[in-house]
Amino acid sequence: MKAVKVFTVLIGLILIVVFAGCTPQKRPIQQDNTTNPAKVQNPASTGGKDAYTVKQKEERNLAASIKNQVENIKQVRKASVIIIDDSAIIGINIARGPATEMTPGLKREIESTVIKSNSWVKSVTVTADPYLVDRIERIVQQTAAGKPVTAFTREIAEILRQTGPVR
Repeated sequence: MKAVKVFTVLIGLILIVVFAGCTPQKRPIQQDNTTNPAKVQNPASTGGKDAYTVKQKEERNLAASIKNQVENIKQVRKASVIIIDDSAIIGINIARGPATEMTPGLKREIESTVIKSNSWVKSVTVTADPYLVDRIERIVQQTAAGKPVTAFTREIAEILRQTGPVR
């Protein structure tokens, strides 16, 4: 009888130790007070404050610079530019006049102007197709409103596919 009591107490102690020792430890919840620099907010939602990341600002500035350079070419009336890493996608509207289509010479002139004047840009894609130019302009407008370029990955891939090989 004494052995049964000792055995029961021993089993009870083992069960208490097992259940108490195997419960997960309660830890305090850490609050992250830092902001994520990669997070992009719409400037309109922040009261007009610029919330773009440094890379996005650099890409916007580079796109504006390339746009101005391309629009300074005589045959180009208007240009829209998307920058993705080291690539530029340029949609152009041809100026009215005798040459109203994009010639291979004009395309080469735009490509060489962009690559020579911007060390970041390694490849340039140029199109004068009105449908693709409209799509490029829409992407430029939406990225200017705060949407990241990465939100348009599929559409940009489709534009690149339709424009042919990249130089």
